[in-house]
Amino acid sequence: MTIYAVLNQKGGVGKSATAANLGAGLALAGRRVLTVDLDPGAGLTQSLLGPRAQGAGAYELLTSRLEASAVIIDRVIAAPKKGGSLAVIPAALNLAAAEVELADDPGRERILARILAEVKGFDTVLIDCGPSLSLLSVMALTAAAGVLVPVLAEFLAVAALARLQDTIDRVRVKLNPGLEIFGILATRFDARRLLNVQALEDLRKHFGGKVFKTVIRENIAVAEASGFGQTIFEYRPGSHGAEDYTTLTREFLRREKHGE
Repeated sequence: MTIYAVLNQKGGVGKSATAANLGAGLALAGRRVLTVDLDPGAGLTQSLLGPRAQGAGAYELLTSRLEASAVIIDRVIAAPKKGGSLAVIPAALNLAAAEVELADDPGRERILARILAEVKGFDTVLIDCGPSLSLLSVMALTAAAGVLVPVLAEFLAVAALARLQDTIDRVRVKLNPGLEIFGILATRFDARRLLNVQALEDLRKHFGGKVFKTVIRENIAVAEASGFGQTIFEYRPGSHGAEDYTTLTREFLRREKHGE
């Protein structure tokens, strides 16, 4: 089982949409996927379970009120390849309280890693992190083998990613020696905007092969799908968003297998 943190300290870059739609894409491709909502804003939960999703989730899990088996929700997805499945550990606003409750817990950064080490039956775990470098984000980085970074193609993106790289480096030294950036994904991209094109070139110049060849184009259907608790493949399978996340899924799998 390979664990990835989907992280950027900036909001509005498509972290939750990417965790939900990449997770669905991998499930459709035959992977057994667990998505974990580690953001009190619960964007991933809304994207996969709908805006009125209720019940126990990440807060109860991290604070030892419930075991993983009690909070994992199977998410039905149509026509996956043989063996493919999608599940989610949801979040709610109470997750913010976990940071306070666990602040004095020795080894708190490793709590999520210990929990996920006991979870069986999945090939891939995608952890959707909040738009900050909080204790919850550090927990995700400590548990993960790789970091997937959705980013807007804007001129400040390189500087923001440099700061994120510093955080990853510190976590690697202190908590998780194997942690690396798995990939950087440009989202909400519009090739008609010179700003987007130049910023993407700048990202590729600075980060080279870490930047996915795939870009997620600006597509209102992606945002609409999240609002209805559907993946882009369910909401509008013929859209640019569905096409882009399908292409990303294929590139993700090639990168895992061959490092391409």
